[in-house]
Amino acid sequence: MQTKTNKPRKPYKSLERHYTVEEVCDALRKFYGLIKPTSQYLRCSRMTIYRYLEKHPEAKKIVEDGREELLDSAETVLVKILNGGLEASTSEMLDAAKYVTSTIGKNRGYTTKTESELSGKLDLPGFTFREKKPDLEG
Repeated sequence: MQTKTNKPRKPYKSLERHYTVEEVCDALRKFYGLIKPTSQYLRCSRMTIYRYLEKHPEAKKIVEDGREELLDSAETVLVKILNGGLEASTSEMLDAAKYVTSTIGKNRGYTTKTESELSGKLDLPGFTFREKKPDLEG
């Protein structure tokens, strides 16, 4: 398989032959632990990187730390947008607010799931539906 630079990808075994653990870790840090850009940079497959991470726990830790750092940066951008620190249109601000509420705010009931209520009778073989109990006032 060829990369965008038209250089052939190296098979898994050659990743360790061509790069030290430190070089692979540096590449992972450079791309915040993201696998695809790291694999492209090292000219190998994503699966090669995943296998490498299983063999080298120190590299796996860099992936975890990098993703946390990336999330922290993204959250900082969202806060700046919502507080007016970055220029954003009303639509962009609403998108940022929606994102925050639907991810961090899930425990407060904000969600992108929709609920539907059926009315009328449904005849589905193998299913029995119970009538909704009336609300008792009292």
